[in-house]
This record gives sequence, structure tokens and C-alpha cells, in this order.
Amino acid sequence: MSILKGSQKSFIGSAAVYILIGILMCAWPIGVSNLVCFLAGAILAAGGVWKVIGYFRKKEFGFSGRADFAVGSLQAILGALLLSRPSVLVELVPVLLGVMVLVNSVFQIQVSLELKQVKYLLWWQHLAVSLVCAAVAIFMMFNPFGSYELLSVILGAAFIADGAADFWTALYVRRKLKKMNLL
Repeated sequence: MSILKGSQKSFIGSAAVYILIGILMCAWPIGVSNLVCFLAGAILAAGGVWKVIGYFRKKEFGFSGRADFAVGSLQAILGALLLSRPSVLVELVPVLLGVMVLVNSVFQIQVSLELKQVKYLLWWQHLAVSLVCAAVAIFMMFNPFGSYELLSVILGAAFIADGAADFWTALYVRRKLKKMNLL
């Protein structure tokens, strides 16, 4: 039962993160993309430098030592690129976030179908929200607007809706598990 509680807390936590990301994307679209670029660049650069240093500190060099140097060098270069030219990642952010929303929406579609199997009367509402989120994610991955600001706001709204659907699912499952004395 502690596994159920832990996974439920994790599910609610991820829903809260989705909602927070959505709110931030709606409120500060350019700021969020710049922050993502900076964080990704800094993490990649630091990790790359750490791997290169690790390569030179090793006493024995095998295949993994050679891989550390090559991977670390490429990571550091990519990190420096992201720090110096964030526009590279800004173009990828909608696609990557769209993929995240799409994957989660497909999971929510599956949950909706399982709700139907357990005879939950309002399963179709959950399915409708999941399908809308999936459609928005697919739509956003192809960036028909050309404007990152508008795209970010719409994708942020999809994150909020997706997070709300996750949160609702977690609460519904918790209620059912309590009813069955499993929680």
C-alpha cells in the first residue's frame, strides 16, 4: 500500500509541475524559453567539463575512458552553443514540449478507456479533454503560428489542461482505492 501512496504522490507532483510550467509559459513565454536554454546549456556544459576532467583523472583508460572524453567534449560544446545562441533551442522547445504533452495525453486517453471499462459514467469527459490536449500538442509541434509567444501561450494552456486532467485522475483513483480499502 505504501507503493500506491508513493506513486500517487508522484503523479500529483507531476500534475502540479505540468500546471506550473503551463502558467509560466502563458505568463512569460520568452522568459521561460530563455531560462530553459540557460539551464540546459549550463547543465550540459558543466556535465561535459566534468566528464573531460574525469577522463584525465583516470589512471586506467579503457573504452569508457575514451567515451567520457568524446561525450564530455561534445556535451561541453553543445552547452556552450546553447548558452551563446539560445535561439537554437527556442525553436526546439515547442516541439519537445509538444511531445511531452502528446505522450501524457495518450496515457490519459488510455486512462479514459479504462474508466469506461469500470463503468465510470463521465469517462467521456476525461477522454474529450485528453483528445483536445493531444490535438493541441500535435498542432503545436508543427508551429503553424510562426510566433513563439502565441505558441508558448497555447502550449502553456495545454500543459495546464493536461496537468489538471492528471490531478483529477489522481484524486479519482485515490477515492476509488479508499472505497476499496486499498489505501
